[in-house]
Amino acid sequence: MPARRLFARSRLPVWTMLVALVLTLAAGAAVVGIGGQSPADGVRLAPTALPAGMPAGAAAPADPAVEPPAGSLAALLRLAPDWTGQDDQGLPVLATYADLDRWFAASGSDRAALDPGQAGDAVAPLALPETLVRSGFSDVWRSRYGFDLRQVDQVLAVGQVPNLILIMPGRFDADALHAAWVASGYQAVEVAETTVWSLAPGDRIDLTAPASQPSLGMLNQVVLLDEGILIATARQSHMADALRVVRGEADSLLDHDGLREAAMMPSNLSASSAVIADGTLLLQAEPGGASADLDALPMVNGVAIAAPPPVALVVVALAAPDETGQLTVVTTLLLDEPLRDDQAVLAALDQRARAGADWASRYDLQSITSPGANGDMLAVRYRALAAEASLPVLATRQELAPFTWYASS
Repeated sequence: MPARRLFARSRLPVWTMLVALVLTLAAGAAVVGIGGQSPADGVRLAPTALPAGMPAGAAAPADPAVEPPAGSLAALLRLAPDWTGQDDQGLPVLATYADLDRWFAASGSDRAALDPGQAGDAVAPLALPETLVRSGFSDVWRSRYGFDLRQVDQVLAVGQVPNLILIMPGRFDADALHAAWVASGYQAVEVAETTVWSLAPGDRIDLTAPASQPSLGMLNQVVLLDEGILIATARQSHMADALRVVRGEADSLLDHDGLREAAMMPSNLSASSAVIADGTLLLQAEPGGASADLDALPMVNGVAIAAPPPVALVVVALAAPDETGQLTVVTTLLLDEPLRDDQAVLAALDQRARAGADWASRYDLQSITSPGANGDMLAVRYRALAAEASLPVLATRQELAPFTWYASS
């Protein structure tokens, strides 16, 4: 059975730059339209952020009996539109997540006391859009938008620049936000029956406004929901997608087949950061272009086993660093079909990871298990031996080589 595709196949020749490209594209985002834009005729000013009595995050989780912890990856995925399967740039990353609150608490550092450069360095191991790392702690950011990342608890970024949605729970001062937005030239417009503050109504990305420049357009459309969750995006159509999920009118990423089970795993519920990617684009090797590690197939019961079945989805999650500064990673592989012989595949993958001299020199493999009830999920737990490792680096094909499989000839 072929792997379920979450993205169109990439034709880019060098894969190892893709995840880094996705996370740094904000530094040079492609601008669809430049120039000032006034509100279109007929745009109405809406009186409230949400319909009366509608709480933020009103969309029900996939299983109403289980409530994910507030701020967790699963909790934010239920606010995010399910864009899987849509035609896009052919890049593997579907979403990135960072729990700033958990990360700073584990490090024992007070982010309020850090200058912007120090704060940016502190969050560098996390999967965050590069523009947030560079500018999100700055005075300019605060003056333009009424907050900075010191007030943000978590960040879920869905999609890729310029088609990116930011979902950010935090401790915001609504009056300060609105005052900054008005001073920066935002206008209140109605999107999906909700008041949204906009620098450029419509889907053009306007970078001429001074307030648009610190975020490179990512905060051109903003709304603060009732529960203190800020949603931001460059395009009004994407804001409408997010608000329809919030209102329970569209499927969320947490409704996606298989992703809910992975997101609700304890290791992912407590993750400091995570990358969700298309397994076909991330882990499939083309015939004739395999690495030496792939060529050395382990034998189990006399049969060569190269890899598990094709992987539909990958969740690479990062725990907080331990007392030595080493990072623990749990990579969850959502398989396209159940394992026929799970013990053989687990043994083969274990042997493959430990025998790969290059991979084994950088990581300490702790376990490979098959959690879940359907036999279609693998969880690989390992430690990064390099103290300078970061999740954007860890979530690349090069770093996941032992779990790559050959494409069909």
